[in-house]
Amino acid sequence: MNTKLLSIIACLALLYSCGNSKEKSDLNKAIDGFSNLKKIADEAEKMEEETDKLLKTPLISKELLKNLFPESLIDLRRTEFSIGNAIFPDLATADATYKNENERIKVTILDGAGETGSALINMQKLNMAVDFEKENDRGGYSKSININGLKAIEEVMKDNYGNIEFTELKTIVNNRFLITLEGKNVSIKKLKEIFSTLKVNTLK
Repeated sequence: MNTKLLSIIACLALLYSCGNSKEKSDLNKAIDGFSNLKKIADEAEKMEEETDKLLKTPLISKELLKNLFPESLIDLRRTEFSIGNAIFPDLATADATYKNENERIKVTILDGAGETGSALINMQKLNMAVDFEKENDRGGYSKSININGLKAIEEVMKDNYGNIEFTELKTIVNNRFLITLEGKNVSIKKLKEIFSTLKVNTLK
């Protein structure tokens, strides 16, 4: 399948070099589309082996999960914390909320080990397999980025009045742990700074 995709891309590239300006634009979009399709196919192939490993991996302990959430993040204090999932008992997850006078952040860590966890992680891996950037109907955007050597997705939205900004940063650590940061009145720059303070390198 990969060879076939590459052949199609090569043919489109040849046509692109001979077409007029409008045709070049349309064909360029088609080439980008096939390129992204190939990235998804390649990611799916890697996921087969990784999924087998995750299915056999024990869940992270509650103690280790809890230790990943400090009492404060920069100038925000932890106000809430929860661990576990009542609906999916085989899913290891935890989240904490941090606040100051004007800002609010929720940090969620999900372990991709086990049947449920691996299924959720695989969906996110496919989302992060392609490079993209798009505007949304909430006065913001979402795009793929690289943060600290990790593939990630950042998103910015505003409320209906354009007064409150909502931000989100999502990445996968060690092909296993999904880390999500959601901010209210927190800039995407600060959200990235907060992510850098988390001890995600301890996740194995």
